[in-house]
Amino acid sequence: MKKLLVMLLALLLACGTILAGAAAEEQSPYTYTVKSAHTAELRCVDENIETAIIPAQIDGYWITSLAEDAFWNCVNLKKVVIPFTVKELGVCAIAGCYRLKDLTIPHGVTTIKGQAFMLNVDMRSISIPSTVRKIGDGVFNYCDQLKYVKISRGNNYYEVKGKLLIEKKTKRIVSSFGTINGEYTIPHGIKEIASVAFQGQNGMTVLTIPSTVKKIENMAFVNCDNLTCRVTFGSYAHKYCKDNGIRYTYDKK
Repeated sequence: MKKLLVMLLALLLACGTILAGAAAEEQSPYTYTVKSAHTAELRCVDENIETAIIPAQIDGYWITSLAEDAFWNCVNLKKVVIPFTVKELGVCAIAGCYRLKDLTIPHGVTTIKGQAFMLNVDMRSISIPSTVRKIGDGVFNYCDQLKYVKISRGNNYYEVKGKLLIEKKTKRIVSSFGTINGEYTIPHGIKEIASVAFQGQNGMTVLTIPSTVKKIENMAFVNCDNLTCRVTFGSYAHKYCKDNGIRYTYDKK
């Protein structure tokens, strides 16, 4: 009887070791690149991930940034929780995530690079904290369902007017968002339009550009196939459209 108990105990211990080993071998959905002695940049390696609870620390390294294309084309992704340690989101960091509906950028993030959220076609709302100081061009390209871009009241760098994300200091349109159909008017006082700011706004037929605009960057209206710009005769926008082969008409007001 005693021998039988010993054998059973040995068997249980062996099974426990096997299960523990199997658990240890479970592949993490993330990989990382070391950036400094204590920090790293994270990338997701599981394209089928549905919920991403990003750890603040992996193998002793603090996760301080999401890499370029970190969650690119994770088409099943429905939820992302970004830790307080993250300071920067790379180009297309959370992009092409067709099922993602809402996203909250945590306090502490300072930089969101260009097109970071593009092609999140079903995203409805995003919250941006006061700590964000730099947002790259076309950050919301092809976010067709995006209705609410919530900028913290304490943010001194960005604001939302209509369907436009605007850099306050330069009065520069960084990105349009949602779907613009028919005619749309850029607010008076805007001075610059960023590259790819209106990319893919195929439903926009007439865009009124005020005479206050003094700079329009290359490809500002790329893939706006049905667009005619309404401009003031002799204005910068008039010259830009004429020089770049963009259809235009004159604002008669």
